[in-house]
Amino acid sequence: MNNPTQELKRKIILSFSIIIILILCSGALGWELTRNIEAVDRTNETAHLFKEAELQLRREEKNLLIRGYSVERFHRWQRAKEEFYHKLGELTGLKKT
Repeated sequence: MNNPTQELKRKIILSFSIIIILILCSGALGWELTRNIEAVDRTNETAHLFKEAELQLRREEKNLLIRGYSVERFHRWQRAKEEFYHKLGELTGLKKT
């Protein structure tokens, strides 16, 4: 027959092992969820910068068309277009040639 002390020792070790396994599982799950959230955050930030560049390009294009041609407006529109293509290249991983 088993000694009551041996039985109690076995139960304590088993309980402690289960707690350690649960802690490791929750830590691994938390780590993975944090990585996913960071990836989504980076994507959202890049998309926001792209949208900002697009709006600036449209604004400069509108100014050029409505207010008429001037060298300064044309250069501002060109800079906005270059910035837009640069952000597009960052978003898609392509570079404009």
